[in-house]
Amino acid sequence: MAEWNRRELLRIAGGGAAAWALSGCAAPGEGGKEALGAPIPPNGSFVDLPTGIRMYYEIQGAGDPFLLLGGTGSDHGLWAHHAPELAKDFRVITPDPRGTGRTTSPADPASCYMRLMAEDAAALLDHLALGPAHVAGLSLGSAVAMELGAARPDLVRTLHLHGAWARSDRWFVEMMEIMEYPARQ
Repeated sequence: MAEWNRRELLRIAGGGAAAWALSGCAAPGEGGKEALGAPIPPNGSFVDLPTGIRMYYEIQGAGDPFLLLGGTGSDHGLWAHHAPELAKDFRVITPDPRGTGRTTSPADPASCYMRLMAEDAAALLDHLALGPAHVAGLSLGSAVAMELGAARPDLVRTLHLHGAWARSDRWFVEMMEIMEYPARQ
């Protein structure tokens, strides 16, 4: 299903700037903000993943692991108000997904699809040796969380899905066409 969603998204976008806008990835050279000299907080770190990206993530708190996956184009900052509260009871992991924040951008927007983003999340949890984790996702993050749960149930204790979808129905396709319209102008 993820492969179909990726193909459909790129078909709707028609490639180019629209494909970058809808994929959730930054254009080449826009990720990896650490190169710009932005300070890294003490709870932030990087890992080179076997999926080919250098991922930035932050960890707060102690307890059972809780991985937070944001929506299209969002970085770990999306969770700035949630993470401190959750960190009172959990070890909260907030990554910058591929192509956002301080994580590197892939050269090809077609590599920003749910299954590969779930492989990124799995590789991060494997690197940290923190599975099984509670996993929450928002929008695209929910689709990634579902992929992670299906592919690696050993890493997922519970799923918390917000603004999720399971397939691209007519309404979703029309919404994407409306979103990509300004990029074609």
